[in-house]
Amino acid sequence: MSIPVRRCGASVSIRLEPPVVSKLGLFDRWPLVLIDLDTEEGIVGRSYLEPYLERSMRYLVPAIRDFAEVRKSRPIAPLDDFRTGRAGLDLIGLEGVSMIALTGLGMATWHALAKAANLPLAASRSRSPPHRALPPQLDRASQ
Repeated sequence: MSIPVRRCGASVSIRLEPPVVSKLGLFDRWPLVLIDLDTEEGIVGRSYLEPYLERSMRYLVPAIRDFAEVRKSRPIAPLDDFRTGRAGLDLIGLEGVSMIALTGLGMATWHALAKAANLPLAASRSRSPPHRALPPQLDRASQ
C-alpha cells in the first residue's frame, strides 16, 4: 500500500462557545489541521492536529505536505517513515513545527494500516503475542 498524496493538511478554525480563558489569553477560535492520506488502494488514513495558535497552521500544513511528498508512491511503513523523517530534521532540530508535522503524518499512516488490516487503530499498533494485530504482509517489524 502506498500513498499518492492527493490531499493532505487542510486547516479549519472552529468557533468556541464559550471561549476558553487562560493565562495565555482568550481563545475564541480553535484551529485544527485535518490530515487525509489517500492510498493507491483507495484507503484513506486520517489524523488531526490541534496547534492552538491559528498562525501556526501557515507553517504546519506545508510541512505536512512536504513530508508526504517525500514518501509518495512508497509502501506505507510508519516506523521507517518516522525514522527517516526524524533523521532529515537533524540539522534544523527535533522540536517544534517540523516534529509536530511529522507526527501528524505518522498518525495518518498508522490509521491507513489499521484500516487495511480491518483492525481498530489501537490493535494495529500492538506488537506483543498472542494479540498479533497486523497480518505478516503488513507487519514491517516481522520482516
